[in-house]
Amino acid sequence: MTSHPSVPPDAAIAALERRVRWLTAVCVFLGLGFVLVFVRPWIPQSPDLVVRSLTVRDSLGVPRVQLGRFESGAAFVRVNDPSGRTRLGAVVEPDGHPDLHLVGDDGAHRLRLAVPPDGRPVVNLLAPEGLATVSIAARDGRATAVALRGRDTLWLAP
Repeated sequence: MTSHPSVPPDAAIAALERRVRWLTAVCVFLGLGFVLVFVRPWIPQSPDLVVRSLTVRDSLGVPRVQLGRFESGAAFVRVNDPSGRTRLGAVVEPDGHPDLHLVGDDGAHRLRLAVPPDGRPVVNLLAPEGLATVSIAARDGRATAVALRGRDTLWLAP
């Protein structure tokens, strides 16, 4: 091997040793990557994302969407207005039955859609005090009930 006249032999050997160390590191890195490609199918995979609750905030930090679970085990979704007040709430009870609420400007629930455990859907229009003023429910397979607060229940024929 001939060395360049301006580079001392010790410097040339040191440069070659640095290059060998660098190439060794690259080969080890590529070798590990190659092994992981073949081993990956046997590595247990975790779910994409697991969280206990999630809050989405707007640019001002106001919570606009909240998802989570109550201590009872019921899952919920809340959608809030720009001031942070809940305007829409949805709950799925631990037994699997859904319940949807629309909330007015005053914070009172105004509309409720639910499917109780008996499986018959219910629609309630609520007064500011929270009392149902109009309720529509499936009574049985033959008729639908419309109840007006302060009046008798009306049964509508199918």
